[in-house]
This record gives sequence, structure tokens and C-alpha cells, in this order.
Amino acid sequence: MKKSFREYHGFTEEETNKLWTEAIIVLDTNVLLDFYCFGKDTLEDYYNVLREVKKRKQLWMPYQVGFEFFENRIGIISKQLNQYDNLLKYLDTTKDNIANLNNSSPNHAHLDFAQIAQKYEKAVKPLKNNVEKLKAAHPDHLGDDKVLARLEELFDDEIVGQFYDDKQLEEIAKQGEDRYEKKIPPGYKDQDKKEDENAPSRNRKYGDLIIWKQMIEKAKESGKPLIFITNDAKDDWVLYAKDHRKLGAKPLLKKEMIAEASVDFALYSSDEFLDIAHKQFNMSVKPQSVQEVKKFRELEVERLSSAQKYNPFMRQIQSFSKQPNLYLDQLHEFTHRARALSRECLHQYEKRELPAAAEENLVRLAHMYDDIHRLVDRSPNAFIAEIFQIEKMLMRCNHMLRDLERLEIPEVSELRHITGRMLDILEDSNI
Repeated sequence: MKKSFREYHGFTEEETNKLWTEAIIVLDTNVLLDFYCFGKDTLEDYYNVLREVKKRKQLWMPYQVGFEFFENRIGIISKQLNQYDNLLKYLDTTKDNIANLNNSSPNHAHLDFAQIAQKYEKAVKPLKNNVEKLKAAHPDHLGDDKVLARLEELFDDEIVGQFYDDKQLEEIAKQGEDRYEKKIPPGYKDQDKKEDENAPSRNRKYGDLIIWKQMIEKAKESGKPLIFITNDAKDDWVLYAKDHRKLGAKPLLKKEMIAEASVDFALYSSDEFLDIAHKQFNMSVKPQSVQEVKKFRELEVERLSSAQKYNPFMRQIQSFSKQPNLYLDQLHEFTHRARALSRECLHQYEKRELPAAAEENLVRLAHMYDDIHRLVDRSPNAFIAEIFQIEKMLMRCNHMLRDLERLEIPEVSELRHITGRMLDILEDSNI
């Protein structure tokens, strides 16, 4: 059975040792781009391991990996730099938000918001100064990209695969449509990615499949097994147990590699590669280097996993983008009415003796409906980009209205009904 169902079996220790001695080793685009996120010592350890792999004539890069790397490197570099400014902006915004509370409760019995904002600014000043220093010391990869220089030294043109022309890419796209429909790995998890019909080589939808096809060709040509290093944790590459343990490459991938090239296929994450390679090749790698790579990978997996929770909203966005005017017209009508009602609620508060605590919520409600109106009263494309924010604000309004209903203000009940209708429109748009 083991020979007949080879793709379902793991590798023994002896088979693993043989695999690492003979296999062509390929790094995915995401692994290479992560190099812009690591510290100096970790990078040096990684470069040393890759130099050893190259020395053993086991290092190789599919053309698609290099293409994707160059297409995405500037975005990754810019994102790293922008995070300093984002953090500084967040710290300043928090101070402003505290100060703004003074507008809604200028005569609070126990809280002086202006004074608290001043104390906050003084407390975070050393932190802001440290962030500024870190920003100033950050490598200028746009002007002098040492990561790129080291990678180009490692991956000289002799170990980079051939590019696919438009005809080949169009053929892969046709195969991809059929494979993705049948959930044949890899890449079917990317079927919702946008594609450019005028530039097949830029179609992110089939990027993984192109890399896979190029790896199969290399395995055929060399007659050697292939090890793929990727931080792509989606289950169109990775096989998981029910308790979420990672079991290696999907059996269908291993089966296809065996059928097409008569060799084995294995898959490891970036930190697994660094940890196993230095042992296999008897090299010195600092444990903290492996830990840094592992920590970064796990944080990225967690971020992407959280993003998956927004998939229903992504379907909403697609629906809105197809027929935005239908939904915008309805939301416009309700947001105008909601703004008027929220102001009437404040007017009722001034006329009646209501609990002092209710004033702050009524003021916040009026401000939030103003913000929602501003977000809805935009072009369809601009509105689509704010759907998540609008939905969150409406849910906060609904929560506050539920607490305010005990005041028995008729406008509150009507406002809650309208808020519910707006949430229903967002939900109904998810066709």
C-alpha cells in the first residue's frame, strides 16, 4: 500500500535526510518579501543557510516567484515605513480624542479632559521620540536596497527559471478555471483575486498555479525531488488535521508531482526551513533567529485569519459595486431621516428633565449619524471603501439606542427602527 498510496505517507527519518540532500529547494515569494521585516542577525543567519544551499547546487527560483517579488517589494518597503507614521498619528489622534470629550462634557464633575489630554501628551512624548529615532534608523531600502542586493547575489540568472509567454499563461488560466472549480490544489483559494484580462502574467488569481507548473517542469528536467518553502497557510497548499496541526503538503500535490515528474514533494514554512536546514547542513543558526521568523509568520497567519472573517463583507462590496445606486439611494433616504431624528432627540432632552448621563449618548449619537451621512454621501467607489466603517458605526448606534429606549422618547424608537433598516440593507445586499 505504501508504494501505491505514496502521497498519503509522511517521510521516514532516512527518507527526510535523503530528501534534504538531493532536493531542489524553492522559496515562495512571501518568504523572500519577509526579508524586509527581519532584524540584521536573523537576515545574516538566513543568508548563510541559503549560501550553503546554493553551494550544494540545490537552490532554484521559478520565474514567477521573482516576478511577484519585484511587483510587490516597493509596497512592502513602503508599508514598513508607513507604520512609523501610522503609530505616531494614532498617538496624536488619541490625545485629540481625549480633548474632544471636553466638548461633550465640559463640566464633568470628576474629569478634566483637557488636563488629561495634556498629561497624556507629556507621558507619550518619550515614546514618540523613540519611534522617531527608530524611523530615522530604518534602512533606506528604496534608495539603497541591501536586501535586494543580497538576494540578487544568491539568485543569479543561472538558477532562475524561464518566463512563460502570454500563450503559456493563457493556457494555465484555462486549466486554472477547471482546477479551481474542482478544488484541485494549488491556488483555488485565490479564485476571488482580481485579474487583468489584458495582462495574463499579472493575474494574481493564477500566481500559485504558475509557480506550481514551473516547479513541476524543474523537477522533470532535473529528476530531483522538490522542497517548497512557503508561509502560505491556506489549505490549498497545506494538509491539516482536525485539531489544526500541520501535516505537510496536500496529498493531491504530492500525487501530481509523482505522476508528472516521478519525484517526491515536500512543503515547509520559513521558520521550519531555517531550523531544519541548519541541522541538516551542520550550520550554526541562532535560536532567536528561528524564533523571530516563526513569530513573524504566526502574526501574519493570525492577521490573514482575522481578515477571513470579513469575507461576507467582501461579497457585499462586490454586490454594491455591481448596483451601488440602488443601495445608496435607500441609505441616503434613511441617513437624512436619522440625522433629523437624532437632533430632535437632543431637542426633547432640552425640553424634559432627563438623566444627565443621557446627554452624552445623545450628543454622540448625533455626531455618529452626521459621520454616517458623510460616508454615505460620497461617490459609489468611495462609499464601497467605507462599508466596514459604516456597518460598525450603525451597530454602535443601535447599542446606544437600546440603552436610551428607557427614556421613552418616541424619536429614539423610530431612530432604532431606521438604524435596523440600514443594517438590513447592508445585509440584504450580500447576494
